Amino acid sequence: MRSQLNVVDHPILVDGALFVLVLAHAVFTWLTPVPNIWEPMIQYDAGVQSALYLAFFGAAALVSSFAGVVIIFGLTPQSIRWQRFRVEAGETLARNWTSTSASGFVGAGLALAAGVAALSGGTWLAPWLFELAIGLVAHSSVRLILLMRKLIDVIRGDDVEAVRKADDRPASDAPWNRNASAND
Repeated sequence: MRSQLNVVDHPILVDGALFVLVLAHAVFTWLTPVPNIWEPMIQYDAGVQSALYLAFFGAAALVSSFAGVVIIFGLTPQSIRWQRFRVEAGETLARNWTSTSASGFVGAGLALAAGVAALSGGTWLAPWLFELAIGLVAHSSVRLILLMRKLIDVIRGDDVEAVRKADDRPASDAPWNRNASAND
């Protein structure tokens, strides 16, 4: 029986599909009557274009930084629940954690490359680099939010267990077993 490929377990496939989609969009725009959605932006001054690309560079860098925070959040706790989660998730978790950072960094690099391209005469190329950057950072952001949600579920389980343990008291602590001097 053939197992079905799950894109949740293979984020690189989503990144590859984004690359193919942007490439296809560019090729169809150049070779067919499909309108170029980037044409109005290409008409602006290269400095204006570059400012937009570099602004997105900052946003992409923030996503990558946040990915690092989420990864540390998932690696730091040492309770048995966290250890079990990391062991059971295994390679899938590693690929997802790596993807959230890598896609953000690649998106930041592409935004920077778009800014440089716009300033160095490559205004025809810059929007396509920017489009791919947007796709990669959006993918990274969505995956990051889903990972964070799962990590919150794990920490909630730890919290519930800690509260239950704190609420467990020996029978000698019951109000009817307290001595009279404690009530004074």
